[in-house]
Amino acid sequence: ALGDATSFGKFIASWCEIAQKKPLSSIPDHTRHLRARSSPKYQPSLDQTFMKCTMKEIQNMPMNHVLLKRLYHIEASSIDMLQKLASLNGVKRTKIEAFSAYVWKIMIGTIDERHKTCKMGWLVDGRERMGRGKNLMSNYIGNVLSLAFGEASIQELKEASISEIAKTVHEAISKVNNEDHFLDLIDWIECHRPGLMLAKAVLGQEGPTLVVSSGQRFPVKEVDFGFGSPLLGTVYTSIQRVGVGYMMRIPKLPKYRD
Repeated sequence: ALGDATSFGKFIASWCEIAQKKPLSSIPDHTRHLRARSSPKYQPSLDQTFMKCTMKEIQNMPMNHVLLKRLYHIEASSIDMLQKLASLNGVKRTKIEAFSAYVWKIMIGTIDERHKTCKMGWLVDGRERMGRGKNLMSNYIGNVLSLAFGEASIQELKEASISEIAKTVHEAISKVNNEDHFLDLIDWIECHRPGLMLAKAVLGQEGPTLVVSSGQRFPVKEVDFGFGSPLLGTVYTSIQRVGVGYMMRIPKLPKYRD
């Protein structure tokens, strides 16, 4: 994709400001920051995660026979409780790590018995990582997303506690949540151009997989075209074929806190 969810959120926020005749709070950055290094190189693990593909492979990816889209309401107190369960022995896990650990543990009840392992994935925004935490790319318009994946056996997930699974989640995300990974990913893309490139799991080649994304930065409270803000903002896609399950956490407006 030419733009990711962060870019779309910036676009929506700017559109609302223009509609209300307000000055733009951020100026879109269209500079091409993401260039391959002069001598491209990358870790071999990227070849295990991503692949070059054809449109035919995308159109023929294996699909589950049941397609469901659901919206759940989760109390903030429940997320806080999960975070406490995931944070033991002086180690504090993030809310997304704790939530992912819980979802990963319960999702095994829906997996066909012929599968011995399953995966969970997380979308990671590289803006802060490429900017070394200095927010230099906060207004960058483009696609700076990568995917982290963790894999575990069904039996391991049945027996593990929430804190143990949260540790696995943390370790998987940490491998991608850094500048070196994104530099390698840019080089990997450069070495495989031109053409389409996707994660193998998204093409349905890695077995049961659920991808979790945090929509905490989606500017729900800033969305106002002049007739009030929404109570809830969520994501809709018309894509009919995808080889993974997808879950996004979206906050309600602050006054509702859930």
